[in-house]
Amino acid sequence: MQSPLQKQLATIAPNIAIETIWERDEYMEWDVEDDSLDPNDFEAWSAEVRASAIINGKIVIGYSLLGGIWQDRYKKTTVFDPEIDGYERQMTMEALEELLGKIIGARDIEYPIGDALEFLHKN
Repeated sequence: MQSPLQKQLATIAPNIAIETIWERDEYMEWDVEDDSLDPNDFEAWSAEVRASAIINGKIVIGYSLLGGIWQDRYKKTTVFDPEIDGYERQMTMEALEELLGKIIGARDIEYPIGDALEFLHKN
């Protein structure tokens, strides 16, 4: 499911696929300094924002990763915060910048990425 930001970027750079992937973070240790919370009530997750394009028949990906996102173990939700605790814009910019660095010379992809980055910087 696309976030509102990803929907906006799809109109600006339709040849770039931007998605957020959530995975359990089995290796994250409880680091929350709130004694009222029970660590056994939470699970650690990581979020990855990927920006992908097809260049010369190959999928090229830029990404940004954020780990240590704690979710209530008992909610059993499959829907996560689309704004990634307020980091979605920054992570999207990082993923697009990494992708841009990998596709030098593919002008039909470079320009839309530039437009998307300009939008993210201004809004």
